Amino acid sequence: MMHEDATPPISRAALADAAVWLARLGSEDRSREDEQRLRRWLAESDEHRRAFLEVSACWEAAGGISDPAEFCLKEPHRETRRAVLAGAAAASVAAAAGGWRLWTSAPESTVTEVGEVRRIALADGTALTLDTDSRVDVRLTSSWRTVDLVRGRAHFDVAADRTRPFVVRAEGRTVTALGTAFDVAHEPGGVTVLLVEGRVAVQPAEGVDRSAARLMSPGERLSLRQGQLPRLDRPDIAAAVAWQQGQLVFENCSLSEAVAEMNRYSRYRHLSVEEAIADRRVSGSYATQNIESFARSVARLIGGEVEMQEDRIVLRLAPVQPGKSLDSPDTIS
Repeated sequence: MMHEDATPPISRAALADAAVWLARLGSEDRSREDEQRLRRWLAESDEHRRAFLEVSACWEAAGGISDPAEFCLKEPHRETRRAVLAGAAAASVAAAAGGWRLWTSAPESTVTEVGEVRRIALADGTALTLDTDSRVDVRLTSSWRTVDLVRGRAHFDVAADRTRPFVVRAEGRTVTALGTAFDVAHEPGGVTVLLVEGRVAVQPAEGVDRSAARLMSPGERLSLRQGQLPRLDRPDIAAAVAWQQGQLVFENCSLSEAVAEMNRYSRYRHLSVEEAIADRRVSGSYATQNIESFARSVARLIGGEVEMQEDRIVLRLAPVQPGKSLDSPDTIS
């Protein structure tokens, strides 16, 4: 007899383990170690991920079973999808008894501090890299995978799953992934989408001409700003994603823009630049965690000097000394 679908049935053992994980995460004494162990368990096999999601999907439908553990582990008559779903529903009662609502039903928030870049493995197999001072709210269900980028920037290596669209929302706009890798930046006044590989469909905010929706191709960057027409370009991808390795790459960038970007990663001191040199152009690769090195390097390039203060660094033009050139290293304090 053929199976009701092409996907292999989920074993009773995997469903029972999933129910245990739900109950463990729902307990008052759950720890970060428990969460890490769950991620490792999910990463072991596709069956584990499917079991966890099936149990979660039946959360609201569960009820009326006095002994969920016995139901999950008893010998089934048929290993069909219907039986699997019924077993998953019963398994989820174990967690429901604790009165806890699963994080797949309510968004789970992740926040990074200034200067922190964090890599996260989602339960569906998607890898998420969260930039400095950023926040995402993640919701995974049996039908959808939704990430709200509240602020900052995130990179997504999306696990393929045709049955569950992966959607990122930022400032009213939605980015729907079709099995892909991409960045989304939620910046003041707008959103930027950088497609590294695959395909994404970008939809504008409500109230905007829906014909502005775009299907992006690899290598494209789409900038959406309030009151402006969408802008599409093709940046150097390696430079654009260097932040994930703790580097920022500038190519003929204004000094004021480069300073603003470096300041996003500076936890203790911010760099300010004298207005007279704010429009100077800079190029190069700089470590996000060393804003002082950036300031001194730029000072050498433009003939400037660096003043170290308690809570900030000031970059300005150095006074010209008789017999010395503007770019002399001696002009750097």
